[in-house]
Amino acid sequence: MRQDFQLPMTLTHLVTHPGDKTVLHSLDFDIVTVDNSEEEAWERHVQSVKTYVECGLSKGWQQYIRFRAPDEAWAQLTPDTPVRIMPPIVIEGRQTTVYAVTPSMNISALLDKLKEFDDDVDIEQRTLPDGTRQYIISAKLPFPIVGKKPAWYVLTLKPGHDEIDKRELEAMLRHLWMFQIGIDDDDEE
Repeated sequence: MRQDFQLPMTLTHLVTHPGDKTVLHSLDFDIVTVDNSEEEAWERHVQSVKTYVECGLSKGWQQYIRFRAPDEAWAQLTPDTPVRIMPPIVIEGRQTTVYAVTPSMNISALLDKLKEFDDDVDIEQRTLPDGTRQYIISAKLPFPIVGKKPAWYVLTLKPGHDEIDKRELEAMLRHLWMFQIGIDDDDEE
């Protein structure tokens, strides 16, 4: 039985910034675009998504157009994930709302969680003349033979910014607890 394709009312795109690149990932169609700037990435990404769907429709492949991204990509979305509404994509005369989501963590939530460690973690906040905030997070780690070893990490947030990227959180964990992990890694070791 032939199934008609219904363009979703909304399309969700994961936005990450590894290094100096922007990565856009269409979670509804599992299409990825990488570019030097977010603006350039969006231009290319919208064209890729639009052409992908239109190609499937023109070839009669409606039942195969929806190609959901892997669960680990969707798992990066939480109720606290910041969402932006982007310009709509028009495909075959039908308009759909576009959501851009960037996985991150609110600095206040992170600091509250770290404070649960009581004496093991110290958090010093500095505010620079331009309003930039720096959080110096330090801990004394138990280390064989030598006793406790100091470890620290600095998070810097520009004025008006309260979110940190998951890669910043991963780096902080590596420094403070010597973990060599990724936030999304499975605990299969």
